[in-house]
Amino acid sequence: MTSVLGLCADLVKADWKTSIVTAPNSYGLTAAAEMSMPAYGVDLFQSPLSPRTPRQLRETVAAASPDLIHVHGPRAAYPFCLPPLRRLGPKLVYSVQGYHFAKRALPRRLAGWLAERAIASRVNHMIFVSQSDRAIARDWSIIPAHRGSHTIYNSIDPSELDGLPAPARKHDLVFVARMHLQKNPSFMVDIMVELRETASTLLMAGGGELEPAVREYAERRGVADKITFTGSLARPDALAALASGRVFVLPSRWEGLPFTPIEAMHLGLPVVASDIGGTNEVVANGVTGILVRDFNAADYAAAIRKLLSDQNLYDNYSRAARLRVQDLFQRSTCSMKHIEVYRELLARPN
Repeated sequence: MTSVLGLCADLVKADWKTSIVTAPNSYGLTAAAEMSMPAYGVDLFQSPLSPRTPRQLRETVAAASPDLIHVHGPRAAYPFCLPPLRRLGPKLVYSVQGYHFAKRALPRRLAGWLAERAIASRVNHMIFVSQSDRAIARDWSIIPAHRGSHTIYNSIDPSELDGLPAPARKHDLVFVARMHLQKNPSFMVDIMVELRETASTLLMAGGGELEPAVREYAERRGVADKITFTGSLARPDALAALASGRVFVLPSRWEGLPFTPIEAMHLGLPVVASDIGGTNEVVANGVTGILVRDFNAADYAAAIRKLLSDQNLYDNYSRAARLRVQDLFQRSTCSMKHIEVYRELLARPN
């Protein structure tokens, strides 16, 4: 949602008439109201086969009367493959925010793959947030040969982070993510077990379904006294939590293009993360952080010790991290790339 709201803000600044559709009673609706942007609440987390979602979206599209619709993720995109939205007039752009179906058990993997193929056939243009996602689309025969596409990275507005109070680096390690299988939060406990003989401390910021289990696991493994849990945080508090660490750690199992490592790097935090698609496009291994190939807690601990024990190395990684964000992940640049896609599509005849 952060990247979508940022893009919307830049569209409004560029005098594009923009509306947003998001979950009812959500942060997105509140943020849209603060930008004086029309917003509509639609529950996209109903069953994919529910006739209610396509009807609600059709009513919303009729009210907004757009020339172009940009959908983010399959829950927003798949209803446009169904009646009464299948033959809707506006041009349709789809942003792939990670192909999560590939990591699911077989029945859901097949259903997700079929849904992504249907979406790719329906839309006018596809935007990948990483080269990794583009490769998955190719390898799984998702995207038709004739379908236009671009790769545009997720990005940040540096001013949002530069406005934070000067950080006090209270924690050696920081993990800011939802407590979900994808982010692998229990593995952070295993890392702390490997670092038990050091004075290293960890801040784990984020709520989610796995939070109680991770807390219990930390107690059972004897490292709960080295870990501070915050639970769910509002975005300003989550950014402050991120800024309070020295090294950002993200042992994700899979990603599209993760957002938080970009923010961490802009704040000058080197990153230790899993060497997986998407993340390895954010973090330059051996330059802005260290990517670890296997889920071996001892290897993560060794990478962390290396950074925390050598101040010159740490400072070099910190400077390089800021420069990489400046070069590749500036929101203003990435928003202009989206606008170029929109203009090209709108110039084409239906």
